Amino acid sequence: MRRRPTGPGSGYVWRPPRLRTSGAGAAGRPAEQPARLAFLAAVVVSALLGAALSAVWPAPVHSRAAGTVRAAPAVEAAIETAAALGPADRARITGLLDDHLAGRPGRLALAVQELRTGAAFGYSAGTVFRTASVVKLDLVVHMLLRAEEQDRFLTDREAALAAEMIRYSDNDAADTAYEHNGFTPGFTAATRRLGLTGTRPDTGGAWGLGTTTAADRLRLLRAVFTPASPLSERGRTYVRSLMAAVAPEQAWGISAAAEPADSAEVKNGWAPAAGGGGRWVVHSTGRILRGDREYLIAVLSDRQPGYGAGVETVESAAALAVEAIARALE
Repeated sequence: MRRRPTGPGSGYVWRPPRLRTSGAGAAGRPAEQPARLAFLAAVVVSALLGAALSAVWPAPVHSRAAGTVRAAPAVEAAIETAAALGPADRARITGLLDDHLAGRPGRLALAVQELRTGAAFGYSAGTVFRTASVVKLDLVVHMLLRAEEQDRFLTDREAALAAEMIRYSDNDAADTAYEHNGFTPGFTAATRRLGLTGTRPDTGGAWGLGTTTAADRLRLLRAVFTPASPLSERGRTYVRSLMAAVAPEQAWGISAAAEPADSAEVKNGWAPAAGGGGRWVVHSTGRILRGDREYLIAVLSDRQPGYGAGVETVESAAALAVEAIARALE
């Protein structure tokens, strides 16, 4: 069920209470290691989507009066090859988002896939944004990859870090995990293994100042929610359990696209832009189960006038896009 955010206030960095866990992830051999043949088969099945999303590039930045940037026609044509949506549906959804975002400040990008049909849609999906705290999902996945390479599951300490990063978006835990995973070289290697082509770490070593795209956020969600992943089923299930149990103040964003009885798993990110005159970066990523449909959703935004305004823009865009896709699939 969707829960409204309480907000971080006006401070530069909001640090939520730290979660303390014990035994949430006992050390030991995982129940299964990734099935390499199954993984390769899944990669082949998803190749069209991956190729389509990797074809995107940043759209030109328009003035504030023109609203958010929109995807170039070539971007939509590329994603269409991997989608169950027809050209008319795609044009209609793009037009709805254009109209909805016209006149709003800032930029917004969106990538959605309905897993049970394969339908995919992108809106400025290759536009580059600062990662902020959505990268904490990467850090948890990287930590699991590292553990599985060592033929084990997370230690108690690693599990505590993972829970703090996903459930509470704890910055201290992210600092520790980034170091634990090997700093920038470790981040780059894990990102490459996950097939993220538009995600880059900050050259200065600040985990929240790297860059990413909505297309790459969708790729990462696929690594968490589908077998097309280098992670074992146990690892994927563990990450999903954390995303399904975020603190109430963290449960905003893509969950706005869910009905009250539906379920949602989320990882959000937000921060005032460095040197941006107080303008905010506000992102939301995750999955919703809506009726008999399963949607992976990534919405990225920046240059927002405030935290609350950014949340409202992200939520309304997510809800509009999912509703439009759902109607197109009826």
